[in-house]
Amino acid sequence: MGKWISFLSVALLCHTYGSDLEILSGEEGNQSVEKSEYLEEKNSPIDLEEKNSEISELKEEIADKPESKENKKILVSQNLSKKEENHSSVQQVEKKSKIDFFARGDLLYWIAEGSGFEINFGSGHVTKLVSGEGVQESIVFEKDIDPEFNWDLGYRIFLGSRFVDDIWGVYANFTHFQGKANKNLNNGKWSVRLDQIDLVGNYKGVLNSSLFLETLFGLRLTEIYQKLHGRVVTPILVSGSGTALDTRNFDDKQKFDGIGPLLGLNADLKLGAGFGFYGTLSGSLLYGRYAVTFDDSERVTSPLTPSYTQSTIHKSMRAFDFDLDLAFGFTWRAKLSNDVFLTLLAGLENHQYFNQNRIGSNWGNLSFSGAVFSLKLTF
Repeated sequence: MGKWISFLSVALLCHTYGSDLEILSGEEGNQSVEKSEYLEEKNSPIDLEEKNSEISELKEEIADKPESKENKKILVSQNLSKKEENHSSVQQVEKKSKIDFFARGDLLYWIAEGSGFEINFGSGHVTKLVSGEGVQESIVFEKDIDPEFNWDLGYRIFLGSRFVDDIWGVYANFTHFQGKANKNLNNGKWSVRLDQIDLVGNYKGVLNSSLFLETLFGLRLTEIYQKLHGRVVTPILVSGSGTALDTRNFDDKQKFDGIGPLLGLNADLKLGAGFGFYGTLSGSLLYGRYAVTFDDSERVTSPLTPSYTQSTIHKSMRAFDFDLDLAFGFTWRAKLSNDVFLTLLAGLENHQYFNQNRIGSNWGNLSFSGAVFSLKLTF
């Protein structure tokens, strides 16, 4: 703008002096009095003030024009701000539409335990007496015991996703575990295999900045297969005749296939420095089919009347059964990169299946309990 002001000032001065020179040349030879009056008028301070006033007016006119550099800078700045706002809104829309995926692997160190097997792994003896009047009496002593349940390894796999607003999520998991038990006294054995799929949706609620509560809802598909082998030998002391043996063998099998709704709650508490505490309570109502096979035999030796009985019974039934899951433990979360997070988990779990065992001498429950160690990647 300074260049424009200087140019206008010079142009005004040249215009004034050029007109005066024409007057001087046109009146050449006139009186010297006119020349001196002209010079006095030219050098008068009043003329300079008028010129300065004109220059000031021009400055104001230029400054008021919208095409000035300052106005152009303001317009450019406003346009950039609008573009940044539009870009930011586009990024937010893209962010909200993004989905986070995760994969998790669990190492299970569990013990499977069942009830209702007491007679199948028990022991005892019988004493038969004959009174003086010829009446036979039997004294039975029986000890019912459970087998020795063992700890075993299993695994569980998760695949799922969460929306980036961290409110809704879905996942599926598959659990595989095989447990066993034995009793060396009578060569008894029991084994169980659990294969289970959970399809789960969850909604996360924020109670405060450190505590989160998730509602779990979904579908559970369960298959449980059991095998039982028991051998119970009972000595029978016959008064005056000797000792007979009653040997019973149990070779039973059971398969359960069920499906039903799953509901639960999961709480996460942030402790700081990446550490956290979690607790989960859930349950499902399974409707399924039991296929049970009893393949048993009994042999009696002398001095009683020798006998041998073999029986094979197949049963099929449908029923509703309830199972309950409880888990709690600690987590640690770390950022591996801008889009990848690592979570480590260590906890304890218990899973109860009520009225699940139907191959023993009595109906009983089945449980899986123990430790879980997990590694989870979110990306």
